[in-house]
Parts: sequence; structure tokens; C-alpha cells
Amino acid sequence: MSTWNQIAEKITTQLTSKGLTWYSIIRPVTGPHHEGWSRMVSETWKAKKFYLLLSAANGSQARNINERFWTSEGLTTYSDIRWDSLWKNHSRLRCNLRVKFEEWRVLWGRQELNHYKDKYAPLPGGNSVACSYCHNEIETEKHLYVECEVTGEFWQSAKYWFSQVFRVNPTLALKGPRLFGLEKEQPSDLLNIFYRCASTTIEVKRPSQAWSSLQI
Repeated sequence: MSTWNQIAEKITTQLTSKGLTWYSIIRPVTGPHHEGWSRMVSETWKAKKFYLLLSAANGSQARNINERFWTSEGLTTYSDIRWDSLWKNHSRLRCNLRVKFEEWRVLWGRQELNHYKDKYAPLPGGNSVACSYCHNEIETEKHLYVECEVTGEFWQSAKYWFSQVFRVNPTLALKGPRLFGLEKEQPSDLLNIFYRCASTTIEVKRPSQAWSSLQI
């Protein structure tokens, strides 16, 4: 309800700035004089305009609660400054939108992985929450990219190939980079490209549930 009240307040401000009211959006007027929802959307053709419409006007905002989720998962060294750098890097990322969307979902801890399947109605392939690769543990982002022994072998193979080709030696000792990349380097940094390519390969090959599909 609190979120809805904020949205309603912002829309009201948008309407009144044009000398309109909420009744204006349901008037049966066509053409350029139509002020319904479709006109508001058609005029708001850039994402940043939606941001200005819906964002809070003033005051500090609470941190994203998903950051606290990752703290509970053991990433206790990720301060607000580090999170700000990660969000900034993600905003500067220029790549396939599917890849960017999945990286955003990892930051939020909201990828569509098997650990959600027990909440679904019966699925044709079953509702197992086990990891698609090792089949031993519940499939979460942390397990898939950091803890799974099968994908761990892939990370090692990918690291060896990358170091041979680009003469760059990524570290696999830290959990954070395998999940989010490096926050102090640009998205185009070779190390960040490595982490992105490896984790994306793990994610897109997951439905096949076979180690052979991960071989380089």
C-alpha cells in the first residue's frame, strides 16, 4: 500500500502539472487531445522519464533489501560503497540485454533457478530444486556460481583457457567476483568480461544439465 501511495502521488503530480485531474484520463476523447494512459506512455518514451515520474522527490532512500540478503549469505565485506560501485558498473554495461538482465537478477538474488520450483504447480519435468549440474544441493545463485563442484571444474577450465589466450589470470578464490564481477574495474575490463562470460555460460547451459555442454 505504501508503494501504491507513492506511485499515485507521482502520477497526481504529473497530471496536475498539466492542469489535469485523475478524471482526465478516462475522458472519451480521441486524437491529439486524448489524455489517457496510452498517451502518457507514448509521451514517456525514455526510461529516464518513467524514473522521474515514479522516483521520490527528496530524502535519502533505504538500501536495497537484497543487499542484506547477500550479507546473510556470507558476503559480509560488501559495504554500501562496494554495492554502489556494482550498481554503477551495471548501469554502464553495454552487452546483450539478456546477459545484462541476468546480471541484474544475480545482484538482486532473483534468478529463476530450481530453488523456486517447489512453489510451482506440477511441472512436466518435475519440481526438483536440486542443482542442474551436480544434483546434490539446492540450486541457488551462490551454489551455482560458487559452490557447485561441477561448475567449479568449468571455472577452472575457463580460467586456464582465458589465461592462455589473453595472458590474464582471473582469481577464483573470492566469491564476489564470480557472482557480480569486480566493482572497481570498468565493465569492459578483461577480468570482468571473463566473469561475465563464464557465469553466463553456466546460466544458459543449465537446462541441458550436462557437464559436456560446459566444455570450452
